[in-house]
Amino acid sequence: MSTILDSYQKLAESGFFEHFATKVEKRLKELFPNTLINYRIKSKESLAGKLERKNNKYNSIEEITDLIGFRIISYHAEEILQIQRMLEHFFKKDNENSIDKRTHINSEFGYASLHLILSIAEYRPNPEEIRKDFSTFLNQKFEVQVRTILEHAWAESEHDLGYKPELVAGLPLQLRRNFARIAALLETADYEFTRLRQDLRDYQARIDASVDTKDYSALPIQQQDPRSLRDFFLKSKFVRRIEEEIKSATGLTSSNVPGDILASDADFMIDYEITSIEQLRILISKHENDIIKTAIKFAGTNYAKIESKGMSISLPRDFLLPYVRKFITETMKPISNTGESY
Repeated sequence: MSTILDSYQKLAESGFFEHFATKVEKRLKELFPNTLINYRIKSKESLAGKLERKNNKYNSIEEITDLIGFRIISYHAEEILQIQRMLEHFFKKDNENSIDKRTHINSEFGYASLHLILSIAEYRPNPEEIRKDFSTFLNQKFEVQVRTILEHAWAESEHDLGYKPELVAGLPLQLRRNFARIAALLETADYEFTRLRQDLRDYQARIDASVDTKDYSALPIQQQDPRSLRDFFLKSKFVRRIEEEIKSATGLTSSNVPGDILASDADFMIDYEITSIEQLRILISKHENDIIKTAIKFAGTNYAKIESKGMSISLPRDFLLPYVRKFITETMKPISNTGESY
């Protein structure tokens, strides 16, 4: 035991652990830029406690795999597997000492995260770079814990309470149930966030498909949600054709930069009982000439003044919406005021 602690002391005083940890941290942040990453170096007191608990299991400091530990915290549970695969690709995994605690909790709720023991592999991903940057660290093992942010919240709270999973098992039934209930809530929230994320992807895919196929019949305009309006005014060839007519008549140009289509724009449409993109498309089609005249008049009275001062005007790519809004305001009454629709 004393030999291992002496070896630890020498390495710590030389800055070996800190130097290695900062190098690996830099690599991890490059690999996983959208996660939270931190590290800790095991203290001499913690190491002494571990050696005592393990009852002389270790013969040398090289056998201890968690002197340096990293924590990668992901926002979404579905990203854990991708992180694991990338870690196992870029580093060498110690299969004997790595453990996936998510598969070792049976039917119980509780702390669960992925624990990997890794080392720098000389041949991954760039042999020359690894040899140069990690030449003195090639055999140094380190631990990486991968958790979701909610798993992390649970583990930190559990730690703050002073009860590790093995200690919780010895508590009275009601206290064990309290631990389990909180853990179940967090695990359920993780699952629901993953499902919500997929639902949002599916919703956006339906919007994209509707715009691509020009089938707007099932595409709603929903309160406080400008996405269907944004995609329609940005991607629709129908809108693009009308905008080209306006540019041709006014001499104005537009850029590829989109304008600000906001939640208030969706609320505006709903105020006038326009609740789907198909309704809006029919309205624009029916009054196309009047909307173009409105746009030309607006451009003539506003942009001409600015251009007369030597300033050039470039409209946003989806510039038709303000003119549609202006036409609606001048010719229709909102249902919130009259109870009637156009």
